[in-house]
Amino acid sequence: MVVSVDKFTAVKTYNKVQYYWGEKLKELYIKRSNSKTEEEKININNQINYMKNVEMAVVISEEDGGEEKKVWRTKPRYKKNIEKE
Repeated sequence: MVVSVDKFTAVKTYNKVQYYWGEKLKELYIKRSNSKTEEEKININNQINYMKNVEMAVVISEEDGGEEKKVWRTKPRYKKNIEKE
């Protein structure tokens, strides 16, 4: 979990995490294709599956510190804005 001081920093941090998350996935794919043993491939596959299934979100609270107002789901196919009632 990351707590940021403002909206800009929260989104900037999210973008950085997404970039490095993708870089780590690429590294794991290469490592898997170069692995020699089946056990090593299984371990790397488990890491890849975990990383692909993690959901990340940016949650913005109201200006006055009230309850959370908007949630942006971060998976590209889920780019939608959810309003809390």
